[in-house]
Amino acid sequence: MLFRRLAPAWYIWCVGYVFISYSRADSHYAKALAGHLMGSGLDVWYDDELRNGDDWRRVVRQRVESCDAFVVVMTPSAEVSEWVNWEIDWAVAAGRPIRPVLLEGASFRRLDDLHHEAVQGAAMPGRRYVAGLRGLAGYDDDLAKQVPPTTPKAAVPARDLPAGGAISSIAFSPDGFHVAGGAADGRLYVWNARTGAAVHMMRAGDGLLSAVSYRGDGRVLATAGWDATVRLWDPFSGELIRTLGGPTQDVNGVVFAGPRLLSVGEDTMLRVWDTAGHRRDLAVPHAAAVMAIAADPTGRLLATAGADGLVGLWDAQALRPVATLAGHTDGVNAVAFSPNGDRLASAGRDHTVRLWRTADGTTERVLTGHVEKVWTVAFSRDGRRVASGGDDRTVRVWDAATGEQLQPFADYGGQIWGVAYSPAATWLAVACGSRSRSARILDLNA
Repeated sequence: MLFRRLAPAWYIWCVGYVFISYSRADSHYAKALAGHLMGSGLDVWYDDELRNGDDWRRVVRQRVESCDAFVVVMTPSAEVSEWVNWEIDWAVAAGRPIRPVLLEGASFRRLDDLHHEAVQGAAMPGRRYVAGLRGLAGYDDDLAKQVPPTTPKAAVPARDLPAGGAISSIAFSPDGFHVAGGAADGRLYVWNARTGAAVHMMRAGDGLLSAVSYRGDGRVLATAGWDATVRLWDPFSGELIRTLGGPTQDVNGVVFAGPRLLSVGEDTMLRVWDTAGHRRDLAVPHAAAVMAIAADPTGRLLATAGADGLVGLWDAQALRPVATLAGHTDGVNAVAFSPNGDRLASAGRDHTVRLWRTADGTTERVLTGHVEKVWTVAFSRDGRRVASGGDDRTVRVWDAATGEQLQPFADYGGQIWGVAYSPAATWLAVACGSRSRSARILDLNA
């Protein structure tokens, strides 16, 4: 379909999305609203830190002017917010459809002529409202049916991402517009997710980049590598923000957990940096190298993958181990949480993927099909699918509820080192050890 909107050149033909405007006082509701809309199959963009500055103001304005629907959370504090009023001005000037929700107080005077959805008491918008947003975003649903489309809004074939060599780690930006990939030669790439074009290429280390991780707001990108270093980058400009020392051996994993950054590696330590750059070093419940780390999206738990065959569960706030999960018969290479944190997937050198219940640490099911070591695993953002890849040069997609293998992709010339779902769960980014096909985006609805 054609998108009927004015958009910056880099965004033409990109996936449609909803912009949420709100005041700082209403951030808790805005986050819940974003989750509700994403659960209905919509892509959502909102500024969860409300940072000031001309550069960030330009980014937010660009997002407003390119959105398919502009949702403003109306409260007394939002009505007097400078940022909210700027965003409304930009939406009006760009002709964006405005769909207000009234959380508290009265409707904004400047929006009196628009119908609003009543959400007092922190209620979520009803089906008709969400169906209207889906219509604006290009979905052709029957009214009030929140069923994601069976085909993407514009069919996009699998596409290779240009790189100069093998890609060893990969991640989607939180808004789904970009993909970051760490290379085996220490280079860091940022690509446009829709077109596959390279946006930035930076020298990010002296050896293999084992992990890349976006901060939740998408404004900081962390890399970890085999030069025993963690680095922070501005993904918009490609500039280095900070180099973090501390690890004494190869770093295998890095992840943001709220405002903190955590890394693990061959030195069997968990290293934690706060926003000021102060570091804590913690012992881990593993007898060998720690291969990966994951953060529960709800903020409750962390998980570590050990070469000793164990998975460690941690209290994310207290930073202490709370459980050890045993079941793999060889080392564990990767871990990933479901969106609500109630399940954990682990990828093993024993050729299996295991799904665990985080509440009691029991194995829910074992996914079999890989014939060699499994190096990577990821949950889709809706929690319905699990993707994995490994030394058998295949990517496999599984039904998380039944364990059924849904989609095998076997046309790779090297081992699979990373997989990452887009926020809408329609695309899967793949990092591969092949020089000829080192990074790729698969359209799972094609």
